[in-house]
Amino acid sequence: MIEGMSSSASKESAGPGAALPNEVLIIDNEAAHAEAISTSLERVGYGCTVATSGSDGAQRIDRKSA
Repeated sequence: MIEGMSSSASKESAGPGAALPNEVLIIDNEAAHAEAISTSLERVGYGCTVATSGSDGAQRIDRKSA
């Protein structure tokens, strides 16, 4: 289970005013793993971006911060 999430999380519980981040950056060198995590998080209301390397993740953070 992902820290900070309960196993009963659902889109309904992620309604207006819910304390969820706007986006999650998932970094995993196995694209299939990253996509599986992304799909699971999106189902409960998270926006996800996938990076398949540390440098790709850092570049995405830099672009988002600019």
